[in-house]
Amino acid sequence: MQQLAEYSVNGINWKNPTGSNFHISFEVKPDISKGETEEGARKIAEEIGKKLLQDLNPSNLHSYLNVEKPTPTVSNNLKSELWDEVWENLDKYLSDFIKDKIKQDRISANTQKNMEASFKYLKLFCIKGAIPDLQFYKEVQNQMEMMPIDYLRGTRWQNVPMEELAKRFEQSDYETLNSKTINKHLNIHKQFFNWLTYNDGKYETNMGKLKTLHEDDEITKEEYSQNDLRTIFNSDMLDIDKKEICMVALYSGMRVGEISNLKKENFNKEKMFIEIFNGKTKNAARMIPIHKNIEDIILRRVKSGSEYLFFDGNTSANSKKLNRALNKIIPSESKTFHCFRKNFSQALENVLIAEEKYIKYLMGHSSKGDITINDYNLGKMNTTKLRNIMDELVITF
Repeated sequence: MQQLAEYSVNGINWKNPTGSNFHISFEVKPDISKGETEEGARKIAEEIGKKLLQDLNPSNLHSYLNVEKPTPTVSNNLKSELWDEVWENLDKYLSDFIKDKIKQDRISANTQKNMEASFKYLKLFCIKGAIPDLQFYKEVQNQMEMMPIDYLRGTRWQNVPMEELAKRFEQSDYETLNSKTINKHLNIHKQFFNWLTYNDGKYETNMGKLKTLHEDDEITKEEYSQNDLRTIFNSDMLDIDKKEICMVALYSGMRVGEISNLKKENFNKEKMFIEIFNGKTKNAARMIPIHKNIEDIILRRVKSGSEYLFFDGNTSANSKKLNRALNKIIPSESKTFHCFRKNFSQALENVLIAEEKYIKYLMGHSSKGDITINDYNLGKMNTTKLRNIMDELVITF
């Protein structure tokens, strides 16, 4: 039997002959591999209790148990003081961590940006008194599941403390951080703590045992049906700006980021084209003939005097606004703003004169392997042919 002893833990009280109370706790654990049982452990505990009644001198306790004195452990107060030093100098530690990652792992500028974003969440939780152990980070994980996606941005949540989120969560209609995002942030936190432990063992944490949240499988996006499109463009739940953006997406195949970043210089008045100078991929740069159904929208926006034709260039925020609005009209996880692009692609397939290379070009997809397009034509397309294709494109709803 493995016999362990501590003072003042489990609350077993022994009354000595003088009538005073003496508080001792101990634990006897059976070795299952040797066939020892819980019942056997209990009987041994009773025998120890009887012996303690004969002599209640605490100094004799370890002789009864026949074990060495327990190794002293660092109290929570000392651990707290140890970590408080980290929290007080957290910016320096984080800066040193990123510098080390750049030097050793040669992380990209984008990875560095992601790390800095994750550290904003770290600073919410790792404050004076916090000990980043497993139990602490289980609670962090729970709180992040209730956290609005815009908690660190804007003014909506700036006066709402973290502890209030749980109270509001059940009745809320705000969009929360998804599991994939939370896992990414916490993985970066783990990397930081592992680096801290590697450089100084006194900061050891068992956060590495934290289990990641289940991430839902990627949902296959569907195109909007004719009935969906009628519902969307006739809905009072969509303001005029959002309706026009959806219409432009439907008849151009542009991504939300491309529309968000459209400026006057993207408009070619002479040819009535929209020119995408750069985008999500190198193939995103292209010229898109303006369809007759969105011509008035584009011309009016160009004359408005605003720097951007739509929104303000903030792709992430605009995407979320649009998807939130569309989801209220067509409540389906498989149907988002990006689905207008799918409708456009399918309409292109129905244009008889639209060769595959032109479809790929208008969609901003790669034409890798096509020597004629890449080497001889240098990626350029016949603009007259592009215009003819767009003039024959029909989307019915």
